[in-house]
Formats: sequence, structure tokens, C-alpha cells
Amino acid sequence: ECTDLTAELASVKDAASKSASAEVASASLSDRIQQLESQVKSVSAEKTDLEAKLKSTNDTLIAGEERISALLREKNKLQEDLFETLHKVESAAKESHGFKTERDLARQQYLDTESKLQALSNNTREKIDLLTTRVTELSTLTTTQASQITTLNESLALSNSEITTLKGSAAGASQAKDKLKAMTASVESLKQQLQEAKTDADAKAEAGAERIKKLKQLLAKVNAALQEKDSRLNQLQSANDRAKKFNIVSRIGIVPPQNPSAEELQWCLIYEHRATSSAKPSAASVGDEEGAPQYRWIEARVAHKWMAEGSTLVGAWPQPVQETWAAELSAVRTRLEAERDELSVKFEEVSSQFQAYKVRAQTALKRIGNEDRNERQKVQEAENAEIEKLRGVVQDLREREGDFNATIAEKDRLISHNEVQMASLRGEIEVLQNNIADGAEALQSSERRIATLQKEIETLHEDNTTMKEQYEAADRNNRERRLQQLRQEEEAALRTATTSSASKSSINEVGSLAVPPLASEVQDGENSDLISNRAASPLSTEGNTADHNQRLAQSAQQRGISRDASFSTQNSVVSPRGRPLAVEAALFTDGSDAASDNKLLLFQQADNMLRDSIAILRQENSQLMVEINELKNDFGLREDQVQALKATVRELESSLCREKEFNAENRRINADYLVNILRNFLMSTEPSERAKLVPVLCQILH
Repeated sequence: ECTDLTAELASVKDAASKSASAEVASASLSDRIQQLESQVKSVSAEKTDLEAKLKSTNDTLIAGEERISALLREKNKLQEDLFETLHKVESAAKESHGFKTERDLARQQYLDTESKLQALSNNTREKIDLLTTRVTELSTLTTTQASQITTLNESLALSNSEITTLKGSAAGASQAKDKLKAMTASVESLKQQLQEAKTDADAKAEAGAERIKKLKQLLAKVNAALQEKDSRLNQLQSANDRAKKFNIVSRIGIVPPQNPSAEELQWCLIYEHRATSSAKPSAASVGDEEGAPQYRWIEARVAHKWMAEGSTLVGAWPQPVQETWAAELSAVRTRLEAERDELSVKFEEVSSQFQAYKVRAQTALKRIGNEDRNERQKVQEAENAEIEKLRGVVQDLREREGDFNATIAEKDRLISHNEVQMASLRGEIEVLQNNIADGAEALQSSERRIATLQKEIETLHEDNTTMKEQYEAADRNNRERRLQQLRQEEEAALRTATTSSASKSSINEVGSLAVPPLASEVQDGENSDLISNRAASPLSTEGNTADHNQRLAQSAQQRGISRDASFSTQNSVVSPRGRPLAVEAALFTDGSDAASDNKLLLFQQADNMLRDSIAILRQENSQLMVEINELKNDFGLREDQVQALKATVRELESSLCREKEFNAENRRINADYLVNILRNFLMSTEPSERAKLVPVLCQILH
């Protein structure tokens, strides 16, 4: 381009030297030549600047590609770490599934025991009702027992007298003393049962009284609300009732806006008095006692209807408002029409004057414009004649200058566009670095959480096994101790049975009614249920585990796809690395005008490749963020499962504490008393006798 410009300048100089006759044209051409020389110098300087910028952009492109390849390698490492963490998570999920199955078994056993206890509690409630009826019978029995005690005391006195006289009857006296002790024990137990039944009856009576009081309060509130609603309803009904006495204040006729061609509706403003004694006063009380006056709008036909039904109209019917103000309305209407006619006449005069002025102004402007146009045409023709000679040369120079400026502007635009793209690429590279750092931190935190979860699960499993062993040992000790007690009691009962065979039937009858119960066998069954309930609890349900495994498989498949995409991205980004160098060599080796288009094409190809690589990197970054979010969700599920496991451990600890409190010395059940009740229950064959013993057993177990 510079050589072309120099050739053009030489030709222009030759033409200027030859045309000595056109001095003005030569002066302008010399000025233009100087301007073109200065522009050529500035363009050459800009060309050197552009070449330097192209070198710097090529260097930055090479550095960016190297940085992208390093980021891809780091991404592959992160993906490998993610796969390792996924394997760890799957192993933890399998362990959690095992814990879940154990917890389901324990939960099923707990539900079975709870249903049994519920059925037992229902039976006990039914038997408590029967026990209340039995209290009366027990009161009669107490009287009979008192009479028996008196007779026994008399017999004891007689036996003492007989002991003094008959020393050989010591065995009979000992038997009588045993009978007396048994009778006194039965009487004391009966008194205790009566006292307990009385306290229960008093508590039930107090609860019933409180409930009756609350129901009375609720009934009072309901009655008050009903009265308020009735009064409000009466008020609303009285608003539409017929007035007994009224006068018409004013009357107006209105045409309905929906149908202007319809007849006028006559409306009346009435002034009425209402009675204060009730919502609907009687005819006798209307004249004596009246309330405050009220105003209402009603139709004229309604007023006529009221008068026909017996209402009294105070005063006469007033004229409608339209008729009373008819004269004033007509005067106002005529005045407004006259003013409208005057204004229309004035408007017509002003509009005609404006049209005449407009026509005169247009003719004057046309005349002045024609004169000015003629003068301008003459001056323009003279100027055109002077400039016509130099127009061809100047036009050619302007065309070449425009082309040159266009090429420079295009190059400037491309350079600015490349700078913007490089800045955006640097920003995206920084964002990718930050995302990779965040992903590394998230992976480290996930590994730490997984390690802590595994440790907690191992500790909980060990605690479960130790608790099972402790419960089984305690259960065995309790059963052995109770079996020993039962054997001792049976031996003692057999010894007493041989000595007191004559009074065995009476003692069994008294003991069946008097002794309150305690169940070691039922307690043994409950302990076994509690031990079975304290098995290891799972972390989640089967549905959640299946959904979780499916989600892990999908995430693993997506990770495999993302890894393949990353490898293909590496190949697509790294394979054309030599192209920027080729572009640079082409830009610096070729200096002709024909190679400028090739330079631009190569630069655009490099730019498109860079954009494609940036888009691929963004896609991979989004996939990596999706995987990190999935890991976070999985870690949240693991935390919830750990919390559930901790809750089950707390429940087991609380149940263990309750069992320890139940087995304490101050709350231990009397085994002798319980053995007697169970023996009588098992030996009895009649359902009525067993029904008598069931409430006692329920009371002991409760």
C-alpha cells in the first residue's frame, strides 16, 4: 500500500508540474500531497504497532492453551478422586442397608409387644369396671370376716383355757394360732384393697365433677353466642320490615341507565319511627313507646303497598325534585345554549381569518424562495465550473483514502475484539481455577466426613453388641434367681401342706381373694421383648436406599460421560496447537497486499478455535459443579442417617435406664406374693376365679 501511495504521489507531482496554468489547483494539490505524506507516515507507524500487538496476542494465545491443558490435567485428577469417594460411599451405603434390616426386625418386635400391651391394657380396663362392682361384695365380706375374727378370738380364749387344762393338746393350739394369723393377714389385705378402691372412686368423682363444670361453661358460652346471633338476625329482619308510621321527605324520578327508553322509577326518602321494646313491636306499644327516627330510600310502589296494608302516612306526597326545580333547569339550559351559539360564531370567524393569513404567507414565501434559488444556482454554477477541473483527481484520492481508512478500521476492530476475548478468557480461566480449588476443598471435606461416619458406625456397632451381651447376661441372672425362689417356695408350700391338710381349702379361698399380684414370668417375657427390641437400628428405609443407589449409578454414568468429553476436549484443544505459530509465521513472512485476506482468515480460524475450547471448558465446569452438588446432597443424606442412628442409641440408653430403675431395690416386686397369685391362677379351672385374679395381676404389672 505504501508503494502504491508513493507512485500515486509521483504521478500527482508530474501532473501538477505540467499544469502550470492552474495555480489554485496546484496549491491545493500540494497541500493534499503533504497531508497524504503525513498519513503515510502515521499508517506505517500504526502498522508497526499492529505487528507488535499481533506478536503479543499470539504469545498470550499460546500461554492460554498451555494453561488450559494444565487445567484439564487437574480436572482428570479430580475426577479420579471423585470415583474413589464414590466407591467409599457405596461401601457405606451397603453397611447402612445391613443396619437398616436389623432395625426393621427390632421395630417389628417392638410393634408386636406394643400391640400385646395394648390388648392387655384394654382387658385390664374392662376388669377394673368389674372390680368396682366387686367392692360392695368385699365390704360385706369384711363384716363377715369381722364376725369370724370375734368368733376366733372367743375360740382362742377357749383354746387357752383348754391348754391350761389339757397339756397334751399342744398340736391343736399351734394349728389354731396359724389359722388366726392367716385370718388377720387376709383381713389386713382386704382393708388395703377397700382403701385403694375408695381412693380410685374419689378420683373418678372429682374428674367427673370437673368435666361437668367445663361442660356447663361451654354450654353457657354457646347460649350467649346463640342469643347474639338471634338478636343480629332480628335487627336485619327489622331493617326490611314495614314501617307503622312514616312521612315522605322527598321524591325523585330516575331513568334506569341500563335501559334509557324505559319509564322512570319513582324513589322516596322516608322518615320513620321504630319501637324500642322489641324488633317487631305490637300495635298497642307503637303509640306509647317509639325509638329514634330512621331514613330509608324505598320505591313509590312499596310506599303505596305499605299504606294499603295499614301503615299511616304523616303529611302529604311531595312533588318530585324534577318538577320543583323545572323553571331553574330550563333557564340554565337556555343560557347554556345561547353561550354555545355565540362561541360557535366566533370560532368560524377566527378560522376564516387564519385561512386567509395562511394563503398570504405561503405566496410570500414562494416568491422569496424563487429569488434565493436563482441566486444560489448562479453561484453554484460558477463554483462548479471552477471545481470541475480538479474533481476527477480529488475524487480518486478520496476513494483511495477511504479504502485505506476502512482497512485500518477493520484491523483496529479485530485487535480490540481479540483483546476483549483475551480478557474474557483470562477471567474464565480464573473462575475455573477458583472452581477447581472449591471442588478440591469439597472433596477433602467429603473424605473427612466419610471417615468420621465410618468411625461412628463402627463405634455404634460395638456399643450394640456390648449392650446385647449385657442384656442377655442380666436376663439369665434374673431367670436363674427367680427359678431358685420358685423352687424354695414350692418346697415350703409342700412342707406346710403336710402340716395343714385340714385347713387347706379355707386358706386357698382366702388367699385367692386377698393377695395382690406380681408377674415374674410376664416380666421375663417383657425383658426378652426389650432385649429383642434393642437390636441395631438401620440408617434409612429400603425405599430411600434404592433411590440412593439409583442416583449413585446415574451420577457415575454421567461422570464417565464427562470424563470421555474431557478427553475428547483435550484432543480437540491440544491438537491444533501449532496453528497460532503458523498464523504468526504467515503474518510476519508475507508482506504483500494479496496476503492480507489470508492473514485475516487465519486469525478468524484461531479465534473460532479459541471460542470452541472456551465453550467446552464451560460445559465441563458445569458438569463438575453438578457432580459436586450431588456429593453435597449425598453427604447431607449421610448426616441425616447418622442423626437417626444417634436417636435410636439414645432410645436404647433411655430404655436401659428405665430397666435399671425398675430393677432397683426400692422397686423390686415381692416374689412370694407373685408366686402365690400365679399358682392360684394356674391351679384354678373355673373362668370366674381366673377373672377375679386378672385385675390383681394387671395392677402388679402396671
